[in-house]
Amino acid sequence: MPHQFMSINCKKCDEHYCPVCHKFCPKCGEFDKADDNIMVMRSAMRLKIKEKDCDMNNLLKMKLGQIADVIFDDWKDISPNALPYVTAMLSLDSINDSFGSDDAESVVSYFIINSVQWRGDTARAVKKYLRDLIATLQENRE
Repeated sequence: MPHQFMSINCKKCDEHYCPVCHKFCPKCGEFDKADDNIMVMRSAMRLKIKEKDCDMNNLLKMKLGQIADVIFDDWKDISPNALPYVTAMLSLDSINDSFGSDDAESVVSYFIINSVQWRGDTARAVKKYLRDLIATLQENRE
């Protein structure tokens, strides 16, 4: 989704990143509250993925980073145990990607393990889709 905003620097690690695409710094996970104009644009862009649209057909079309956005939007008080994995998912496109030295399969698996407190229709749909995605990947390896 193209947009015309310049990157910001993380206040903690000085990493450059797009505040519209990422709620948290992709390097250290720090939340930087951007200026009001960027926050308004970020909210408007994120509203395009609505909770009611979170069904299997829409999940199939999403990149892992977009699914992470759905998680952040739905899980208001996200578990600190799951936070690093959802943050890592923001920078992933597919289950075949990697985040640092971890493959996407590990990141997603650890998210699922640490997301037991996340409940509701959206949580069930997302976790089912992610489990199915991992199972398909493992079947294709055999």
